[in-house]
Amino acid sequence: MKRKIIVFAAVSALVASIGATATAASVARSAELEDIDAASFDGLTGDRIQVRGFADGTVEQKPYLPGTGFGLWTAIPGSVAVGKGDLASIAVAPLDGYLGARIFVRGFEDGSVEQNFYLPMVGYTGWRDVPDSTAMAVGGDLESIALVVYDGFFGPRVFLAAFDDGTVFQNIYTPGHGYTGWHELPKEDHGGDGGGKGGGELAALAADALDGFAGARIFVKAFEDGDVLQNIYTPTHGYTGWHDVPKPDLGDGGELESVDVKVLGGGVRLFVIGCVDGRVLQNIYTPTDGFTGWNDVPGATPEGSDLQAVTVVPLDGLFGDRIFYRGFEDGLVEQNVYRPGLGYTGWIALP
Repeated sequence: MKRKIIVFAAVSALVASIGATATAASVARSAELEDIDAASFDGLTGDRIQVRGFADGTVEQKPYLPGTGFGLWTAIPGSVAVGKGDLASIAVAPLDGYLGARIFVRGFEDGSVEQNFYLPMVGYTGWRDVPDSTAMAVGGDLESIALVVYDGFFGPRVFLAAFDDGTVFQNIYTPGHGYTGWHELPKEDHGGDGGGKGGGELAALAADALDGFAGARIFVKAFEDGDVLQNIYTPTHGYTGWHDVPKPDLGDGGELESVDVKVLGGGVRLFVIGCVDGRVLQNIYTPTDGFTGWNDVPGATPEGSDLQAVTVVPLDGLFGDRIFYRGFEDGLVEQNVYRPGLGYTGWIALP
């Protein structure tokens, strides 16, 4: 279930249009929340959008406008998938070549992956398959998707899908050439089947573009038992293979549920994980000092609801302002804002 948020730039009028073009209002849902995502349009002082996906395939978005506040949760238009199992994961990214263009992606348990484009002055395309998901038949359930976009509308897009046994596939779209089709990333030798070292099932996948290398990207996958692995691809050297990020202490009976990664520039990378009990932890890597180790994002945790997903939105470059989000199965989404010199706001529910 899980994730990945990508930060992009746009304008205030665009975010206002989200509420105007979405045709279905948010209603109380019987389906459980499965995943969340979020994005910042213009850094600390700009607009933001939060997205959540439910098991029945519904994907909703909520805009935030400085000076105005939060809008309502509204459903992204498009048909609800039939016969594909429950929704497992969602992602969103900008397509900067057209001002305000963006792409939503959702993945289902049976391995189906769909995309829905929003184009200003045109609206939504509706949900359409990313071909050809039948190539990913591995005998397990899809757990998580991720998306990396290069150079906006006119650049390549990398779709990623991860299954519960740890298998990860990617499908690269290049304008003018189309899709490569789904191809499996090389597995690491952990448990012999791509699983965690302790044999735990995959919980979540995340990815982001690496600065300084055209087409370079980092993949991160996390397992229920707490194993977190990263794999870096560069066009000149290929894949590094899966290597450990230091394992977090989840406590007695703790279970990892979600992961995110953001590249902050200068080789600095921010790793975030979420646990079923509501804990959110972060680990920052710098080329000079390595990993800081896992530290809790402070704040109280609501009782009686399992955490389903976590994500982070950097707002201001290296070690700057950032917003952590976590989503629970009952639909609750909370944010916790960190500002240097001021600390954390604590977890606050989105209205």
